[in-house]
Amino acid sequence: MRRCKAEVWKNRKIIPVEGLFHQWASDFMEFETGPGNYTVALIELDDGRIVKGVADTVVFLDKVQETLQPAAKEAGADAAQDVLMSAT
Repeated sequence: MRRCKAEVWKNRKIIPVEGLFHQWASDFMEFETGPGNYTVALIELDDGRIVKGVADTVVFLDKVQETLQPAAKEAGADAAQDVLMSAT
């Protein structure tokens, strides 16, 4: 899991949150013409609650290189560079 910050809707207001990103998920809103689907981020807050973050507001707070480092080390130096370059 990665530490992140995002925004969530609560009582018709946007509220900033920070926590652990778990995964992407789907949600929907019901309209007269049917449901409208959209992507949300499932984020665990420090108090243990799970919230649905607005997908395009998610910012990961760790560095990509730190997250990929173990996989890159296993693959070797040349492959590590390829893995890190493809993540950017």
